[in-house]
Amino acid sequence: MATSSTCAAASTTRIHCGWCSTRCAGGNALDAGVAGTLGLPIGTGGEARGGGGSVQAGRAYGLTLRLPGATLTGALFGTISLDAFRLQGGRPMEAIIGYPLLSRSVVKVDYMARTLEILPPDTFQYTGHGTVIPITFKEHLPYITARVTLPAGHPSRASS
Repeated sequence: MATSSTCAAASTTRIHCGWCSTRCAGGNALDAGVAGTLGLPIGTGGEARGGGGSVQAGRAYGLTLRLPGATLTGALFGTISLDAFRLQGGRPMEAIIGYPLLSRSVVKVDYMARTLEILPPDTFQYTGHGTVIPITFKEHLPYITARVTLPAGHPSRASS
């Protein structure tokens, strides 16, 4: 799942952010074109890895990301083209938020309302009708444990 919403990336700049529940969420990423438009100084020597392999990436240091209810300060963002997400999802994807923010937050996903909230864990109390799914991190990558029932009716447990 990739979810897109608009979030403030600087005091006056709004960009389309996404949350990836796949292995791309080990860090933060900013679209290279957006970084250029914002005039951010980009360092070299980065590498972005995912299911499709690895690509060279730039690095933008010391960024502040402000979302309703959460702020990430002094953040490192890898800079790569995020066009594949835009093409696949049919909407803008200019940044991906990952481990640095998600590891210290509660992420509330409401699929019916098409919303995603990032909340502080110390004050969060779930009162809905959905399911709480704990996320664990291994080497900064998110994992969940799930039970899947196959068409033959045999359940199987997996972590992904």
